[in-house]
Amino acid sequence: MTIPRNANRASISTVEVGAEYNEKESEFLKASEKYRTDRHLRFLSAVDYLRIAESLGYKKSTLEGDDDGSVKEEEASRSAAPVRKEKG
Repeated sequence: MTIPRNANRASISTVEVGAEYNEKESEFLKASEKYRTDRHLRFLSAVDYLRIAESLGYKKSTLEGDDDGSVKEEEASRSAAPVRKEKG
């Protein structure tokens, strides 16, 4: 990757060159970069990443366990993926 002479280091994307990202990953990376540049931040905190995820429609999922507090395997596997809010 060639870095333009007039580019400042903070504006250079930290996305790995040559890496392949799926649609959701690309969306999150673009939203993270926009959030960072709009707020003139050099680094993002954990809270910043939570705000970005929420802005994309992700929300915390809750699992209902059995009486002994354990979570069924089927429910755990479904919750591995982020839950997205319905648009519209």
